[in-house]
Amino acid sequence: MRRDDPTLPAEVPAGPDNPMGTRALYLGFTPYAIHGTNRPFAVGRRVSSGCLRLYVRDIEELFDRVTVGTTVAVVDEPIKLAWIGAELFMEAHPTQQQALALEAGKPSASQMTPAIAAKVKAVAKDEIDRIDWDSVKRIAAERRGIAARITGP
Repeated sequence: MRRDDPTLPAEVPAGPDNPMGTRALYLGFTPYAIHGTNRPFAVGRRVSSGCLRLYVRDIEELFDRVTVGTTVAVVDEPIKLAWIGAELFMEAHPTQQQALALEAGKPSASQMTPAIAAKVKAVAKDEIDRIDWDSVKRIAAERRGIAARITGP
């Protein structure tokens, strides 16, 4: 950061004035970290230098739960599916290209693709008849990053 802006101080103590907030978990494979922020509007946006920003309450809870040496996997997967009990949930985020367009103020239309349908079918397996395809299409189009149930009765 100081290479880009030499006027930045060499150190900023943890606290409300620190862009990394009060807690940081260093990943060990890069200078990147999972940390809080004094700019909550930046959570979930592509405004950092690669770090993963969390709300203060979330990083404080995570920090207290994680031990040194915990394995971390950073996943770039815009469409996520998970069974929770007998229900299948789907979460959709913008692709990197869509996120860059959004940040530039040029939202691009997201839509259901054959690849998304194939992924849902592969995960649903024998429960494919329970899939609410209207929900799948809506989640794929909106890309809000919030998991929602896609199985019906």
